[in-house]
Amino acid sequence: MTDTSFDGRDIPHWETLLTLANGYMGLRGSPEMSPGIGDPGFYVAGIFDETGRFTDEIVNLPTPVGLEANMDGFKFDLAKGRVLECRRSLDMRQGVLFTEMVYEDAIRRRFRWESVRCVHAQEKHLIIIKGSMTPLDHSGDLQLKSTIDAWLPMHGSSSGVNHFQSVKARDLGDLGIGLEVSMKHYDLQVAQVSKLTLKGAGRRSVSVDDDRVGESLSAAMKQGKAVQFEKRIVCVTSRDGEDPAGMAAAQLERLSKCSSGSLLRSHAKAWEKRWETADVVI
Repeated sequence: MTDTSFDGRDIPHWETLLTLANGYMGLRGSPEMSPGIGDPGFYVAGIFDETGRFTDEIVNLPTPVGLEANMDGFKFDLAKGRVLECRRSLDMRQGVLFTEMVYEDAIRRRFRWESVRCVHAQEKHLIIIKGSMTPLDHSGDLQLKSTIDAWLPMHGSSSGVNHFQSVKARDLGDLGIGLEVSMKHYDLQVAQVSKLTLKGAGRRSVSVDDDRVGESLSAAMKQGKAVQFEKRIVCVTSRDGEDPAGMAAAQLERLSKCSSGSLLRSHAKAWEKRWETADVVI
């Protein structure tokens, strides 16, 4: 399934069609460089809360995919710049979302963004976003900021209800960043942790807000040379154990010993096995 156009009005539609899931969690296909431009959604099985109208709903959890690029003070912002080329493709055989985009910023510099995203079929708590950014007509400095954002679901839930009783953002040092939320009406907690890597990165900084946490890395960019990045996210809930934050951090640390190549191969192999007993005919 492939989208080869870019129209801001159609983003929520394509977010739905490009959703990834593994039975434990589901992630709408929001563009990671500007997730707030559409209707981002991240859901985990069994995490419900009351709406205040005698019904429950599955909770839209903090948005984990954000990757905000800033080049010499100008943001890679899909709401403000121009998208010159766009191709987003969901490979249903492998359970992978591919993104290729050429973007022109406010001062008419062009960049190529390429990424692959998976909600891991075997490591049920893991999301991987791996990709590169290439300046096509200049050199400069890149700051890439990885975010976990509770503000978007708090103020953009389809039911109009803020389900979070508390939000706690943390800097985890070498392990990355973390954000934990608890539900208002049920005794349920969700912890997310993420780690960003950027080839050639030097300085690291972290921003911790009431409802958002970000980890930034900086690197030099040369014209025509791709800068590689990877973001890993682990999500654990209180349905998995008494200490979801500790469990999430431990899983992320364990998975840090695995290469992205081996993780993507095991993901593809799990999907291959699934397709042995299933098919789709259109």
